[in-house]
Amino acid sequence: MVHPDEGQGVKIDNSLAQIIDLLSKEQRTRILLQGYALKWLKQGWHLDSVRRYFKELQFRKLKSIDVLIQTLNITDSELYLVGSINFMLFWQNWPLQNKSQTARQKIELLCQIIRVPLELASEMIPTQNLLRRFSATLAPHHSFWHDLAKTVQLAYPAPNTLSQDKLGQKLHNLRYVISLQQAEYVRHNFASPMRSDREKLLIYLITQHINYSSDESDRLHQKKANFGYGEFPDGYANGNYKIVIDFHSEFILNSFGQFQNELTMMNDNTVNGIVNGASFNYANANDITHQRLDVLIQSVDPKWRRDLLEINHFRAPQLSQNQFSFTSRKSLYQINGRSSRANSRYLKRKFQWCFTWMKCQERLRQIFEYLRYIMVLNK
Repeated sequence: MVHPDEGQGVKIDNSLAQIIDLLSKEQRTRILLQGYALKWLKQGWHLDSVRRYFKELQFRKLKSIDVLIQTLNITDSELYLVGSINFMLFWQNWPLQNKSQTARQKIELLCQIIRVPLELASEMIPTQNLLRRFSATLAPHHSFWHDLAKTVQLAYPAPNTLSQDKLGQKLHNLRYVISLQQAEYVRHNFASPMRSDREKLLIYLITQHINYSSDESDRLHQKKANFGYGEFPDGYANGNYKIVIDFHSEFILNSFGQFQNELTMMNDNTVNGIVNGASFNYANANDITHQRLDVLIQSVDPKWRRDLLEINHFRAPQLSQNQFSFTSRKSLYQINGRSSRANSRYLKRKFQWCFTWMKCQERLRQIFEYLRYIMVLNK
């Protein structure tokens, strides 16, 4: 559990405060710094992270004790906000030294800060509380995500999996939370009443100059009910497709251009989102590590998702050439005469066409803005 003084600074009782008032500026500063240092170490931060912060603090020209207290309070509150400036300063200066145990300590603290539960709830309020632990500026292409994945890989080297202990179960739950956080980042920062999730994602990719990939397989995001004999889940529309950034950040969209996630912020989730939704990947590629850390997770999946999958017997298409094939247009998974894979590729081509078209529009807008600027200068 996170320290009870979370985000409240170091508490000093009245008698101690009176004594501090009698001390010199240097003595008061030393007491304040020691108090915060002890608090952060007790919270679980590495000593090197705390030392680096105080070194950075030395280069700031703080005019008074009051300014110092304000600065320390801001830092203290930001340490409970994943992706904030001060959180990243502490996170990046935590030396792992290629040690699994050190990596585990680091991600244990992360789970404490976010308050990731052992059994993930699907309701709106618990989900909103989890997302409040992330900075509003933490984008899907931020370097933090790759560093987190690297830390998890070090904490769970082969042949270990996330299903082997309670920390692993929390880390698996975190994958769903992160995926929703990234979808909400795109929705919030590129919002417009008339834009679909797909359009918001496209604008994000274009304006932020993000390299994305649509080449990764989305076979596991095409599940049908009744072992493949039944219907596609509600919200599937005419198919799902996957867009990834650096492999770790994953977006699943249906043919209507709506993000599909296991969790939602407004209690408006679809069965397709729960069954076929996106999840953050700790692996760097679709390899054995991906199987260990991102795919073989059934035993630690949230109970509400396991129950939905098993009661309705949802199953993904298979790679073999049979009636459940991912690649055959005669398969039970075919859509509009296309195999499941061909249909996904068709939706990805439409996404790529929209990307190219909108990128051209953005380039033309920039040219017109430049020409208008030149005309103003020449008046």
